[in-house]
Amino acid sequence: MTKKRKALIITSSIFAFILTFFMVINMIPKKAVVEGVNPFKKNDVTLISAHRGGAFLNPENTEKAFDHVILETTYADIIEIDIHKTKDNVYVINHDDTINRTGILEEKEEDPIYIKEHTLEELREYNLGINFLSRDNLYPYRNLSLQEAENDGLTIMTLTGFLNKYKGKREFKLFIEIKETGEEAIKTADYLHALLNQEENKWYQNRTMIISFDDPVIKYIADTYHDMYVSPLGYNIVPYVGTAVLGVSSFYLPPYHGIQMQYSFSGINLARKDLIDIANQRNISTIYWTINDQKQMENLVRLGADVITTNAPDVLKEVIDKLNKSN
Repeated sequence: MTKKRKALIITSSIFAFILTFFMVINMIPKKAVVEGVNPFKKNDVTLISAHRGGAFLNPENTEKAFDHVILETTYADIIEIDIHKTKDNVYVINHDDTINRTGILEEKEEDPIYIKEHTLEELREYNLGINFLSRDNLYPYRNLSLQEAENDGLTIMTLTGFLNKYKGKREFKLFIEIKETGEEAIKTADYLHALLNQEENKWYQNRTMIISFDDPVIKYIADTYHDMYVSPLGYNIVPYVGTAVLGVSSFYLPPYHGIQMQYSFSGINLARKDLIDIANQRNISTIYWTINDQKQMENLVRLGADVITTNAPDVLKEVIDKLNKSN
């Protein structure tokens, strides 16, 4: 037997072994992360998540925005909010750790107004709609007095104020993003668990998912509080995506109830049916953020994404309705 023939046989054997290995691996049933119903998975229609309460419609993370997507309309199935703790230990709803971007005129230069360095009373002195640019290219809330801004729901809102006002108003779910990292994030997780277990807040228990870019806090919640839904953001999804792409997803069981993915990540397309199918086998919700492009919305709906988080929930609703009619 020639050396070339021996090399060919060895190469073919190795290839056959690898092929068989991957076939066997993919035949192994995927263990479900969530037993029974996962409230963050779609039934027939992709769920719509209003990012920061619908940031293209109203000033983000304000009572005005939440009133619109919860009380005045029904196109949003999920409301996404971000929380920070004030100097006097009150959790408020705001994306940034400062209120400068939304509460200080863009042309004015001021030192950062950090939420953690100010009391709730001090933070309520700002109109958080002052820099909101509407779709018709206007600043409709720029010239309001502080009293007018407060009356219009444009001053900072507390987390407990949100929970109390909207509880049971209609069927909706909630994404709460923990913005801190490290020990502060852990303290916030403990606080949220205790808060949602209070009798007056139990309506939210099976309707709330905690999300974060801080992987340790997500793992902490998953390990400590089995009655809470969690989902990672950012680089924390790499093990899931990596094992799925390599065809060895059976070796990795995510401890999460949802996978928060961008449309693409570091140049890698994540709008893939295989990523959605593997999650379906695990009863994990596939959540794509922050999708504002209509073509991307259409593609994700066709692929079967469970949730799409968007700044324009009204546009996404139109896209979904259009696709349903065409089918």
